[in-house]
Amino acid sequence: ISKYQYAVRLAASLAYLMIGQQDGVGLATFDTQVNEFLPARSRASHLQAIFRALLRTPPGGETEMAPVLRSLAAKLQRRGLIILISDCFAEVPSLIHALTQFRHARHEVLVIQVLDPDELDFPFTGRLR
Repeated sequence: ISKYQYAVRLAASLAYLMIGQQDGVGLATFDTQVNEFLPARSRASHLQAIFRALLRTPPGGETEMAPVLRSLAAKLQRRGLIILISDCFAEVPSLIHALTQFRHARHEVLVIQVLDPDELDFPFTGRLR
């Protein structure tokens, strides 16, 4: 499966587990802007809304993580666990700065980096585009 499909399955699985524990779960999908934003809820019916939003959101091209994360940090009022599932292909200093805004708001932050094996091993030879 693609890393996007893997990330969607991972997000859906985590949402299922957390709602099963009566924890509130929200979702934000984004590329250069927020595409879907669902505030945290703990009802079982909310799980279906999360699944639909994950399936509705196609993989995007470019991503501007830092500005989007800063805007999301301003939207979240209650403290919670923020799980970022991404390939994290962004400028590291700006990404870290954006994530520290969640920490300053006393959120717990967990980053899960999803990579394709070819991005780690780079088994290609010759000229490539």
